[in-house]
Amino acid sequence: MSQPNILTLECTAAAADATDLAHWSLQFNQRTASGPLPELPTKQQRTDFQWYLEDYLKWPFLEFRQRAASVEAELVTVGKALFAAIFESSANAAKIYAEWMQVDAGVPTLQISSLIPAVLSIPWELLHDDHGFLCQRRLNPVAIYRIAKTIPSSILKHHFAMPLRVLVIVARPDDAGFLDPRTSTQTILGQLQHLEQAEKLKPGTIELEFLRPPTYDQLARRLQDASKPVHILHFDGHGGFSKIQHGSPDQSTAFKAAHTEQGILAFETAQHQLNVVQASDFAKLLNGAGVRLVLLDACQTSVMDTSASDDVDYQRQQALSSVATQLLAAGVPAVIAMSASVLPITTALFFGEFYGLIADGIAVPLALERSRQALQSQPVRLYLARNPDKDAESITLEDWWLPHFYQQRAINLISIGKPPRPKPTKLSGFIENPHQRPFVGRAKELLQLERTLLKGKIVLLYGFGGIGKTRLASEA
Repeated sequence: MSQPNILTLECTAAAADATDLAHWSLQFNQRTASGPLPELPTKQQRTDFQWYLEDYLKWPFLEFRQRAASVEAELVTVGKALFAAIFESSANAAKIYAEWMQVDAGVPTLQISSLIPAVLSIPWELLHDDHGFLCQRRLNPVAIYRIAKTIPSSILKHHFAMPLRVLVIVARPDDAGFLDPRTSTQTILGQLQHLEQAEKLKPGTIELEFLRPPTYDQLARRLQDASKPVHILHFDGHGGFSKIQHGSPDQSTAFKAAHTEQGILAFETAQHQLNVVQASDFAKLLNGAGVRLVLLDACQTSVMDTSASDDVDYQRQQALSSVATQLLAAGVPAVIAMSASVLPITTALFFGEFYGLIADGIAVPLALERSRQALQSQPVRLYLARNPDKDAESITLEDWWLPHFYQQRAINLISIGKPPRPKPTKLSGFIENPHQRPFVGRAKELLQLERTLLKGKIVLLYGFGGIGKTRLASEA
């Protein structure tokens, strides 16, 4: 595994009389440079990005499509402005960048260290030189991660025995807006199955376990089982942050009304109702659990309070207000989280690619950037028609920059030893799909079937012939 080639960008508070957002300093190979960091993106650009990500797809036609195109152009504008503010600010900074790019070893990695919320919230993934976005370079993409300075990280054993255990929490409270629970998991399982069929992944190397029922108490009980340590924790569900009043379109009134000054996740109760878990409580549960990487497949999980303040202690508290940074403070080495409301299809594409890459032995920072590239290369998010007489149009969205990576220390996800022999779990007696076509729809019915069967009850499917009862049973 290639060692990272790390360039550190540290951002601290600007002078009291300064109008800049912060003061930055570069460190690489005993060479340093420093300068002021302006407010980027501007307030208007942030407003435009928010509209683009959360409102544009409600009606992506006519003048709204024209506005979206201008916002997409602003992504490049912001990226070039960020690059100029750092790497073109002085001759010394330009030399540091040139030396960093010329190192012919390891993955070029930009580490952004700060405790200023507005700095951590900057979309550094948009950094753009004369040749394109740094993290989208095909041959040697720049890996970008954030580190909340001064937060200690727990020490984990470097190696662990097979399998690599992934605990997946798919939470779908009945009163929090329904999302198909299969969107991400089917993509992930498909990638791993493809690797096994291509003999690139031995069966049993990765063990995916689904938390059932997906309650907070059940998670606490599962993490206490030291005989089967969890290496990756994947939360798939609703997330949010109280400062963002509008919320994503799929959030219910009950979820939006959860008043808190920190990030939140939506677990289920035993009755499948909403259980809002604050970031601090979630972090306390994971403190000392030995989880190496947390994947937050949920909206706004890296969002934090960026309101201005001169109080250093208050700024530190603000920097720890997101789900991602709370987990770092609790000792979790690395977190991937979402910086805004995000579409389920986006996270499905991203995490499906990500699992395939780490299963193939790619280091996490590089796997993340390769997954980001895959997301950019597949920009179609949905198909819509303006009216019944028109053919559906493909609607694209440039949202590849939304995943944020936080890392306190390098992590190793390569297990050692021989994989255990997997036990067959497929039930027999169900009709196979004769045409090998993907199963579409019936998401709520499948969820109801799962919940009922988990209670040890018998399920009776009845209805007119030819409406898909057998296919539904087989899929379940």
